[in-house]
Parts: sequence; C-alpha cells; structure tokens
Amino acid sequence: AAILFTSGSTGVPKGVLYTHAMFAAQIDQLRQLYGIQPGEIDLPTFPLFALFGPALGMAEVLPEMDFTRPAQADPVKLVAAIKRFRVTNMFGSPALINRLGRHGEAHGVKLPTLRRAISAGAPVPAKTLARFAALLPPGAQVFTPYGATECLPVANIGSAEILGETREQTEMGKGVCVGQPVAGLTAKIIRITDDPIAAWSDDLELPPGEIGEIAVQAPQASRAYFNREQSTVLAKIPTADGGFFHRMGDLGYRDERGRLWFCGRKSHRVVTRNGTLFTIPCEAIFNTHPAVFRSALVGVPQGDDMEPVLCPCPQPSLSRQEHPALRKLGAEHVRGDVADAAVVSAAAKGCDIVFHVAAKAGLVGPYEAYHRANVVGTENVLAACRAHGIQRLVHTSSPSVVFNGRDMEGVDESVPYPTHFEAHYPRTKALAEQLVLQANSPTLATVALRPHLIWGPGDNHLLPRLVARAKSGQLRRIGSQRNLVDTVFIDNAANAHLLAADALAPGFACAGKAYFISNGEPVPLWDMVDWMLAAAGLPPVTRSVPVPVAMALAWGFETLARVTGSTREPRLTRFMAREMSTAHWFNISAAKRDFGYVPRVTTEEGLRRLAEHLKRGG
Repeated sequence: AAILFTSGSTGVPKGVLYTHAMFAAQIDQLRQLYGIQPGEIDLPTFPLFALFGPALGMAEVLPEMDFTRPAQADPVKLVAAIKRFRVTNMFGSPALINRLGRHGEAHGVKLPTLRRAISAGAPVPAKTLARFAALLPPGAQVFTPYGATECLPVANIGSAEILGETREQTEMGKGVCVGQPVAGLTAKIIRITDDPIAAWSDDLELPPGEIGEIAVQAPQASRAYFNREQSTVLAKIPTADGGFFHRMGDLGYRDERGRLWFCGRKSHRVVTRNGTLFTIPCEAIFNTHPAVFRSALVGVPQGDDMEPVLCPCPQPSLSRQEHPALRKLGAEHVRGDVADAAVVSAAAKGCDIVFHVAAKAGLVGPYEAYHRANVVGTENVLAACRAHGIQRLVHTSSPSVVFNGRDMEGVDESVPYPTHFEAHYPRTKALAEQLVLQANSPTLATVALRPHLIWGPGDNHLLPRLVARAKSGQLRRIGSQRNLVDTVFIDNAANAHLLAADALAPGFACAGKAYFISNGEPVPLWDMVDWMLAAAGLPPVTRSVPVPVAMALAWGFETLARVTGSTREPRLTRFMAREMSTAHWFNISAAKRDFGYVPRVTTEEGLRRLAEHLKRGG
C-alpha cells in the first residue's frame, strides 16, 4: 500500500513496507482507543493523520501551516480553525502541542469543542501536557500513544494518568510510562542484544521490573524494510507459527500493572564495567533542576569500557562582565564584547533563539562608543543568527528611539523616528532597531520591544542614579506641569520578552515589528520618582526649576564636560531635561493583540516588592 520512511534518528532512514491490512489494523486501533465517532471534525497537523481522518469517518480541516516545521505553526491560526469549525480531534507533535499550549496559557484560550488531542513522535514533557490540558473541557485529555513507523500504536496513556500518577516517578528516574499495550498486541521485554535473533523462544523474556528490549507482535507491525534485508533480519524475530516479533529498538520494562515504561533507545545505552545506564531515567533526574534546560547521557569509550558522561545544557549568555546570578541559574556564560563578531558567533552557536538585550546606555561619551556597541553589536548578532540558522531574534530597543523632545501621550507604534536626536544613545538605538526590523525574513523572524524605564529589584541603572542625586541634594523637579509617564516593572518587561519569543516565527503577526512595553498605568512623573525614593527610605523631591532654566543649565553642563574632556555624566543634559519635563506614555494594545502581553505586576505591587528588596539590603 505504501512505503513510509523512518526518521533516521539512529541511522540511515529505512523504508517500511506498509500493507492495506496494516492500515486497516491501525484504523481499528485508533477507533477503539479513542472512541472516535463518524461525523467528528479533525485537525491533522501531521500529513499521515490526514489519511486516517477520512478512514475514521471524520471531516478534515487542513490547517494553514508548514507541516515540516510544526514548532513554528501560528497558534492564532490553529485556535481560529479549531473554534470556527468546532474541531473535536487533533493530532500534534510535542513541539506543536507545546507551542499551542503556551499560547493558550498566555491568552486564556479555551477549546471547548476538543474531545481529545493526540501527540506522538517523542515523549511529551509533563509540563507541556499540563499546559495544553488546561485548554480542554472537563473529561478531555491529551493522549500520547507509543510506537514507531514499523508498528503504531503499541501502547497508550492519557494526560490524566501522567499528571496524576506517573509524572513523579519519571522525575525520580523510573523512565517514562507509555501505558498499557493496546488490544490485540503482544508486548514482551527480552534480553538486550545487538545481534540478530534467529527464532523466538520464551527464554528470551525478562520478568516484570527488569529493563530489556521491547519486542511486539501485532497486526499493525510491518514485516520488512524495503530493499534492506540485513536491517529486516536484525529487527524481526521469526515465530514457529510463521509470524514474527518486531524489535522496537527501544528499552523499557513492564511494571506490576502490566504498563510499559520507556527507558531510551537501545543504541544510546551506556555499558560500563559497573553496569548499564539508560538515557531517559538518568536525564529525567537532571532535567528537574531549574538550571538545566535539557541534558544528554553519552558514553565515552575508554578502552574496552565506556565512561558515562552527563551533559547538562544551560542557556548561553554573552556579557562583558561576570553575572553570578546567571551562573547560579545555570546559564552558560560567555564573556566578550558584542562588537567582536567572532565572540558573538561563538555564543550564538547551538541556540534556538537569541534575546539581544546588550547596549551601551548613558548620556556621555563619544558617538563612536555608542555606535560600536549598539549598531555594530547588533550587526554582529544578526550575522550570527544567519550563520547558525537561528530563526528567532527578540531585540530590546527603547521608546527613546522615537522621542522628539515633545509630549508623547498615548502614541502607538506608527509614530515616526525623529529627524534629530539629543543624545547618542537614542540615535544609535534607533539605527539598531531599524537594522533588526529590516532583517526580518522567511528564515529569520525578528521583533523589537521598547520597554519604558525598566525598574524593580536589582535595578542597577535608574534607581541608583535617582538615589545618588537625591542624597547629594542635586535632584530637582523640572517644570510645574504634572506630566504623565508610564514605566515598566522588571517582571513585566521580562515576561513581554518571553511572550514575544513564543509568538515569533517567520510570517507571524509580530515578526518585523516594534512594540511599546509598559505597565499600562500612566502616572505623574514626579509622583513616580517620589514613590521610588520612598521605597529607598528617602523624602520626596520638593524643589523645582523652570524648564528654560533647566535647559540653559543642561547646555552649560554639557559644554563644560566637552571642554574639559570629562568622562563623567553631567549633572543635567538637554536630553534628560526634556525627558523629565514632558509626558511620555504609550499605547500598548498592539503588544496585547499580537502576543498576549498583559502587565502582571501593578505599579503599586512593584513598589512594595522594591521596598522589601531594598530593606533586605538589595
């Protein structure tokens, strides 16, 4: 009937000979396992399942997506299709289930018509199951059938059993429970060997609880590989009645209830003189650590023995300085200059996504220094993304890139860049932002976020400067108007970056665009300053100077710094005076619409957290 190829994850892809009888057996299994009824509506996000749907009596809703890149499917379009056509069944790879679940969690999505979701191809992390299951109506589950191209399904388990029972055992190194074998299938755990097995014998079978090779006998099992006789001999065990057992190439065991537990691929096991280690149980223990993104157990040959090596994979970070807090979280830290193309390329290698948050901020220093860090550095980041095939870049920009020295009240992203900048920082950040947005393409999706005046615990920029000037008696209100400003608490800024990253892919709504990010709470600027000073245990600012006087003083301070060659920031600059005497708050509805940004921490709550942090000596 067909030749379907294996993924080739452990060798050369092999053509699996499918017969009509195998397809018929699979259809019967799917109908019995999941109670699928004629007349249901199916959303297949994997081509093979588009064939099963009509055979099961379901109507197919073909989603608008690249089936070769399920992790980049647009969750907005998938949700719209599910709701519009009242989809009752869907199949999705673990990557797609994760993406859709994250989107649903961020946007409060519910999918009341879905009776079930089916995900296969790889173990689905429990946190991914929990996230997606929350979108489903009561009683609906995410099912994760176990099997392979040569035999599918072999076993089945639902999210309720995983989240309610087996998850904890998996995290303790017991393997991944894949459920009870399906009806009509015989599953055996046999002694591990890399050699062909000429004939079936009951002596091959291991007792419950002992890890061995999984072998199955079922109507849906393929008999041979196309034009690969040796591979067929290795994978099939003939039985006396003319049948055969298929060797899955996987390791696992049966528990006391007869359930199958998956412990990894046979070819990935690490055999040492002290015993054999299996990938899935070992890696699962380390993967529970909050500092570990993922891990891999490998065996390094040492003569006739193998040395087990556990390789944890943290998120890499590039900085010119040491950041102990990042190291404590397990981040792989690469020290270097963002203007050094080689260093940036080395740091980006192996990444799935890049968050470009590096910049030279400030109001003093030569233009070349700002251009080198902010423009050349961004060019290097873009080049590294292209060189390593990285498909997502989230760039941290600034609202100052559109500040024209006048009040900005409720403006949105349509406001143009100014023709003149008062300082090198906003000028070079504007150039960098334009580079990022222009780089958006079918192979690299980019987005620029403009968080406004980030503050909170750990702030080493805004609050320290305010406190220092207040303590020295140099802080003055500029002007008498109650100009409104909308800042952003650090947790909200960080969450915006994560939401944008999750919603970002070539062709998606946020790709190639810039977004204002704030708390969405415009308040009088000097009230905000006083609240932050109060959190630091300092009195409010009471003295003020008129705007013209402040501008004249700023010009004088700038001139003095330029003439003397001082590298210290002047007490006041014209850019600073304009910022502190004008309104600047922004419309954040685009960020809410395109990637679900909603400020989680209010200004009041943020100030409370800041005060507690400072009281603890932060």
